[in-house]
Amino acid sequence: MALRGQRKRPRIDALFSAKSWEESRESRAAVDLSVLADPHAEFAVGLRLSDVAHWSQDGGHWWCSQDSWAYITEGTAYQWGPRDLATETGAAFQWWEGAGRPELPGGAPGFGRREGLAGPCGGAAGAGGAAGEAGAG
Repeated sequence: MALRGQRKRPRIDALFSAKSWEESRESRAAVDLSVLADPHAEFAVGLRLSDVAHWSQDGGHWWCSQDSWAYITEGTAYQWGPRDLATETGAAFQWWEGAGRPELPGGAPGFGRREGLAGPCGGAAGAGGAAGEAGAG
């Protein structure tokens, strides 16, 4: 499996244009962007949306996949494309909160650490090590 930094990155410049902005869907954002200040939340969302690039810019946050983009600022979401990235991000936050807001062992994510939240291997966060450690192949 390719590491996050080795994966093909979605390119916002291939999707975003004045036309796509005009065509975008506007809605109330159900995502509390202040949660992204927590590196554990940001890491968890990145695990759940591994094919989506995320960054902050000009007071808002952008998400971009291969075929969709979303921009959220001041409680409003603007989205374009077939995916509802704002809802997917909100679901990822809910998953993290429902799991008890697990933290990575040893603190915030950093170089050389293994996945520490319940991930694709079904490992339990906080249960004595990184998810998927036992039996990972």
